[in-house]
Amino acid sequence: MCNRAHWTPSHDSFAVGFLVEQKKLRHFLDNGLKKEVWKKCLDELNKRFDISVTPTQLKSRMTDLQKRYRIAHHEAKIWWRTPFPLYDELGILYDGSLAEGKREMSSSVSFTQPLTEE
Repeated sequence: MCNRAHWTPSHDSFAVGFLVEQKKLRHFLDNGLKKEVWKKCLDELNKRFDISVTPTQLKSRMTDLQKRYRIAHHEAKIWWRTPFPLYDELGILYDGSLAEGKREMSSSVSFTQPLTEE
């Protein structure tokens, strides 16, 4: 089992900012980041902060931030008085890319036919 990484706001800000830039450059696939993007983010993060975060730790942290973003985005009331400094950047990274159930579709896919029950 992998040890937990110690994440600081600077680490989060760097990783999210890097991934936002990659999304703006369209270095994403339909189902997420390209492998090369994860590797480059990890390499840059470790180099910049002189740390040894593993690929699993980075992906786990991004999943955690994605969950926090989804909570804040869909239930914004609970965050009104709680700081969430990466909210806007996480919106760029994750808005429109989350399927949340059987009938959910990506916002980049036009949907004109109703789903039939199986």
